[in-house]
Amino acid sequence: MGASTLDFAHAIGVSQDFAECFLAGDHDVDPDLAQRLGPFCHTSQRLWLELQHKHRSVTWS
Repeated sequence: MGASTLDFAHAIGVSQDFAECFLAGDHDVDPDLAQRLGPFCHTSQRLWLELQHKHRSVTWS
């Protein structure tokens, strides 16, 4: 997208360290993060929670 992790962090209201962990796949999407990602990506909070659930199902199988 051409944005830095700092830009992304500011856009969703989290620290740069948190954003880097999330983008690296080291942090799950919880309801708070889903609420932040929804408007940023023009999607719903529910979409992010469902994606997280599907990810857990695939990685834990």
